[in-house]
Amino acid sequence: MEEGIGLLMKIKRSLNLKMFLGIFMTLMLTFLSAFIFMRIFLSAMYERAFSEQFSHLVMEFSQELLEQSSQAELLDIITLFSFNNHANVVLELGDEEMSVGSGTFSTEDSLVFSTISTRGSSGEMQTLTVAVSRQPIYRVIEAVQRTLIQPLFFTSLVAFIFSWVFAKRLTKPIIQISKISKKMQQLDLKARCHFNREDEIGVLAYNLNEMADKVESSLENLQASNLLLQEREKQQKEFFTAVSHELKTPLTILFTQLDGMIKNIGEYQDRDLYLKLARETTESMSDLISKLLSIAQMQSNVVEFKKSKVNFSKLVEKVCFDYLELANQRSVSLSYFCERDIEVLANENKLQLVLSNIYSNAIIHSPQQGLVDVQLETKDKYCILKFENYDSEIAEDDLKQIFEAFYRTDQSRSRYTGGSGLGLCIVKNVLDVHDDFEYNLENSENGVVFWIKIPLFSTYIVDKTLKSEYQH
Repeated sequence: MEEGIGLLMKIKRSLNLKMFLGIFMTLMLTFLSAFIFMRIFLSAMYERAFSEQFSHLVMEFSQELLEQSSQAELLDIITLFSFNNHANVVLELGDEEMSVGSGTFSTEDSLVFSTISTRGSSGEMQTLTVAVSRQPIYRVIEAVQRTLIQPLFFTSLVAFIFSWVFAKRLTKPIIQISKISKKMQQLDLKARCHFNREDEIGVLAYNLNEMADKVESSLENLQASNLLLQEREKQQKEFFTAVSHELKTPLTILFTQLDGMIKNIGEYQDRDLYLKLARETTESMSDLISKLLSIAQMQSNVVEFKKSKVNFSKLVEKVCFDYLELANQRSVSLSYFCERDIEVLANENKLQLVLSNIYSNAIIHSPQQGLVDVQLETKDKYCILKFENYDSEIAEDDLKQIFEAFYRTDQSRSRYTGGSGLGLCIVKNVLDVHDDFEYNLENSENGVVFWIKIPLFSTYIVDKTLKSEYQH
């Protein structure tokens, strides 16, 4: 009982066995139906042919009897016919009856043929009844059965082999797809179905591969997003740590100065001097906080960032002119060359902030008697701006982190020797908002160069509103 239940469960769980049994049973039912039909059809056909042939024989025999006149001759002919055909013959002539039988069979197993005719001039009625056994028919049917049984066993064997092979061939790709889908369920997304088919199974395999590709791509994107999120969280922690460090020092100084003035201690009795220093410290903190807010706004996209057509040549010249005084104070020479009327699509205020930060950094980090060279020229569909700081150099390790907030190339991290450390961070955020801008800070043959590559305004495909706004 348990073995039977186990076999049923195995069949229920195996597509291959179910397919094999289904095909095999279908073929066997077809063969059995054909066997039964042929047995019935051949038996009926042979019985009909036998009946027609014997009926014709009885009719000829009846005509032969009409030609005989004496009873002795009739008896001889009847006896001979009965013996030759294993039949029981009854001949009725008027009131007389002649009966001859060579067959021993029941009426249920016999075929009866009867004829009625009139004898010549005497007008005497002749009734001939012939009963013949069905045994010849049964023997033929048995022979047919024996003949058909052997092909039936052969066809059963063929059906078994064909069913097994066909079921294996039909279910093999489905079983493979099932195994591959199980691997995919276990997040083995490298598993794929490799079938070169155009039927439904091929479509199923293709769809499964496409689904796996999309899931794999989604997981990779999710992992990349998680890594990016972790990196941003790390950067935020470092950012807030740096902010607290940057604010802690001036706040401590400010607190010390104010406390000393309130208590009128020692050198802090000179309130005019220390009020001025406290104001400078406050202004420095205010500038630092403004820069931090500007970075936060750009990173969070809180402020709407509008772009317009900007005369980049005039903007670069203006910034160069604004920083002449700072360059003179630090004994730094300035030189610049700008092609005229170069126009770009940008946010003018933010772009001016970028140029100011780059230029001030170039001047501050130049050695005494150094040179800052500015070049603006067009190339193909772009304009390229270069700020080159002669006789300067930045270590490769510093170049990798130069755009991070509060990063300074001097190891002392002093805001008096290295600035706030936010200038290049602001530059990076502004330029990143301009998606089609390219930029980098790198060492050159002459020193250090910061370059920006910007598409010309004429290269943009703008809508009708923007065209009409800037048409002259």
